[in-house]
Amino acid sequence: MNYSELIKFIRRKKLFLKFATVITLISLFAAFFVFYFFLLSEQSTGKGSAINVSGSLRMQTYATALTVAQSVNLPFNERKDKISAEVAEFQRRLLSPGLTGGLPTNPDEPLRQSYMKIHSEFTNRILPLAQAAISNPENANAFLNYVPSFVDDIDHFVYDLERELETRMLWIRTGLIVTMVVALLIGTLILWYFQRVFFGPLAQLAYAAACVRRGDFTARSPYKKKDEIGNLSDSFNYMVEDLARMYASLEEQVREKTIDLDKRNKTLNLLFGLRSLFSQTLEISQKDLNKAVDMVREYLMAPSAFLVLKTQGEGGGYAAATAGWKGAKESPGKKVAQLTEILSGIEPEQTRPSLQVSDGDTFISIPIANSSKSLGNLVVAAPDPTIIETDSELLRNIGEIFATALENASKKDEGYRLAIFEERSTIARELHDSIAQSLAYSRIQLTRLTYAIDRKSSDSEVKEIIGDLKNGVATAYRQLREVLTTFRIKPTSTSLREALRNTLETFHERSGIEYSYENWLFGLEINTNKQVHLLQILSEALSNIEKHAHASFVKVSITQGEGGMITLTVTDNGVGFEDGVKGKAGHFGMSIMEERARALGGEVAISEVSPHGVQVSLKFKSDQ
Repeated sequence: MNYSELIKFIRRKKLFLKFATVITLISLFAAFFVFYFFLLSEQSTGKGSAINVSGSLRMQTYATALTVAQSVNLPFNERKDKISAEVAEFQRRLLSPGLTGGLPTNPDEPLRQSYMKIHSEFTNRILPLAQAAISNPENANAFLNYVPSFVDDIDHFVYDLERELETRMLWIRTGLIVTMVVALLIGTLILWYFQRVFFGPLAQLAYAAACVRRGDFTARSPYKKKDEIGNLSDSFNYMVEDLARMYASLEEQVREKTIDLDKRNKTLNLLFGLRSLFSQTLEISQKDLNKAVDMVREYLMAPSAFLVLKTQGEGGGYAAATAGWKGAKESPGKKVAQLTEILSGIEPEQTRPSLQVSDGDTFISIPIANSSKSLGNLVVAAPDPTIIETDSELLRNIGEIFATALENASKKDEGYRLAIFEERSTIARELHDSIAQSLAYSRIQLTRLTYAIDRKSSDSEVKEIIGDLKNGVATAYRQLREVLTTFRIKPTSTSLREALRNTLETFHERSGIEYSYENWLFGLEINTNKQVHLLQILSEALSNIEKHAHASFVKVSITQGEGGMITLTVTDNGVGFEDGVKGKAGHFGMSIMEERARALGGEVAISEVSPHGVQVSLKFKSDQ
């Protein structure tokens, strides 16, 4: 980094420089006072040592005087040793560093002059007087008489030392008080300064950030100075502006998505509602059609709608269902005329929704068509013609749902008609094979009777003819009852298991013959048409047992085999095929059962069982 870059960097760090300057000044101020008080404390420590030593000089003076007084009567050498030792000790203390180190070096200082006075008196007076007392004990009085004045000088010196120490301690206390006051003042100023240049702007920035967090994107930081916080505030303000634009755009997108999801939900509800309505039953009532048309009208928010279905033959159409048609009670002729005008404007092969105009009103025509053919149109008064473009696929789906439902209903009606025709054909066959033949036989007998009467035949011949005629009429009557019984059979329950049990219970109540019943279909059901044929075959087999078998027990079993094959077996313990029963059963019962078996797509067989009895077996394939 060169010098110019360093200057630019420092200029950009204005807040840092301010903080660095304040910290540096505080550090220098603290260092100065710490150093100053350190010096005072060091000097004060020397003064304390000097006071101790100077105080010991006074005690040493008294000790020397006492030694001089006590050594008067001692031999010279002993007196010399003791007095010399005390004088040497006094001199050592007077010249010790502990005392001289606490004295000022300036010779003009009063304390220095006081020390020099004691030093001079010791050298010039005390030391010579002590030496004189050693050589001549009579000189001891002169030494002792000078000691009080010397002690006074020492006391004065000690007093000066104590006063000097107190002065320095006063300076230390005053300096500490001043330092504390200045420190408090500087601390207050620093807090005020930091609050102004740092904490205040940060608080404003934090408040603005909190407002943004709550969703208020109008908050801005007012700090505009060109420093670090200023740069942060500018960046924050730019960021909030970007967030405000993004949030506004996001709100708009969310609103659009919400509208779209709501529309999709309504669309799904409409399609599901239409399919549910039409799937509840294959038969579509007028109420169902009106409700379906009204559901479409409510979804499109249209004032009116009607379903127009094509008529067979010459063409044209009719209003099969309406919803919300305004003015229909006041002028029904106008409604018919308007329908005619709208239908005339629709092309026969139109497969896409289109707009039609009648009397200044705009209508949407939704074709009711599937892949095979067109069934009509659903015409809706259009509050918003643009729906043709925006919801074209939805309108086509609506038309396909209506077409599928109407087509299924039409197929069911056609199935009903075919079933009726088939049943009528079966009845005709039954009448032809049984009653018609019996009546033809009776007609022949009547012709024979007429011819015998005309010929005036014998009574025995006439009675024979009359007997044959009675047998023929009785046979026709019996066959008629059998046919009526057969075609009255219908399933009274949607469960095949219950229908079979009810048929057996009716047979037991009528004939008194006991039975057993086994059903191994395990929940498998067959359609209603096959149930009818199955029950009729079972009834015919039970009827033959009741009339011809002379049985006391019947076993009925229905099972399911491989490939979905269902087998019904009816077994009795009767007389079997004795006395021509097989022929009668074949003539009166087997033809009926064979016709029913063919209608089921299966076959029926009758066989004798050991030791006696007959078994009827029906096999057909289930429709599951």
